[in-house]
Amino acid sequence: MNLSARLIYRRTSAVVSSTTMSRLVTFDATNTLIRLRYSPGDYYAAVAGRHGLVVSAPEADRSFRHHFRTLLAEEPNFGRGLAGGWRRWWTTLVGRVLTDASATPPSSETAGAVADRLLADYAGVECWRTAEGAVPLLERLAARDIRLGVVSNFDPRLHRLLERFELSQYFDFVIASYEYPFCKPDQRIFELARRSAGADRCTHVGDSVRLDYEAARAAGWEAVLVGSVPPEAGVDPAHLCPRLADLEDYLN
Repeated sequence: MNLSARLIYRRTSAVVSSTTMSRLVTFDATNTLIRLRYSPGDYYAAVAGRHGLVVSAPEADRSFRHHFRTLLAEEPNFGRGLAGGWRRWWTTLVGRVLTDASATPPSSETAGAVADRLLADYAGVECWRTAEGAVPLLERLAARDIRLGVVSNFDPRLHRLLERFELSQYFDFVIASYEYPFCKPDQRIFELARRSAGADRCTHVGDSVRLDYEAARAAGWEAVLVGSVPPEAGVDPAHLCPRLADLEDYLN
């Protein structure tokens, strides 16, 4: 089965006429469609506390940022293709954070129990919220017959998250990078989305200069960056949307 065939279409307009110009807009997930309710350090410290650990939330935040970047470099795409996959990847990250931020290093059993709880909680509404303006925006875009998708560096929990927030109904497809042999900024993930939608004009919306804006443009797409970046980031101001709710103004 080819990669395109593995995508699940969610709207009835899945077949696009080859004679009609079609528009596709895809979204990153984290910090674009959904946002964390708490900083990782705060939540890790709270869960660890229930297991008898004393964890510094600020230190856990610093450790999380450091080890997240380091582990992604060591094992890209959340450990895809390696023994244990994404679950082991996140368990390793949790263990490193607890070791750095705990007053007393945890036992392997305690660290494993904390990791199991965190893996479950980060699959649901306990840790996430929808970005402000996301639902009204998606409703308006869907009403315009713009095809919508998600292209995100994420593990398989993304599907469950979008369903729990009732966002799945708006998307023709959802590409969680872990389910494929490439992730952003690889141009193949954007080509997969384009071919899957059969679209002529494609725009990607995200919050990362490198993974979303630059990667999409390198793939021949239009791109819009949500949020703010320093001038030296090299983002065209015309492609910088301060609020997701205002995105339509940047899609014309």
